[in-house]
Amino acid sequence: MELFAPDQIYRRPDALDCTLCAFDEALRRFAGADAALKRRLLSACLATVFATEKVSDGEGDLLRIIADAIGVPLHPCP
Repeated sequence: MELFAPDQIYRRPDALDCTLCAFDEALRRFAGADAALKRRLLSACLATVFATEKVSDGEGDLLRIIADAIGVPLHPCP
């Protein structure tokens, strides 16, 4: 399954297009991706959350939701 064309330019979507339905659809698409792409997505999410060196409960929950939705195990953080 090809999620992204290599030569396509990607732009951040308009805020009005960032809905829970759109988020759910994106996770469904990633769930069909190969394992390497799933790990890259989760790695990018982790890097974003840990950039502040503090992880809120909501951020931790969202990471677990994303990992579960795309089928990548996320081990508990100490």
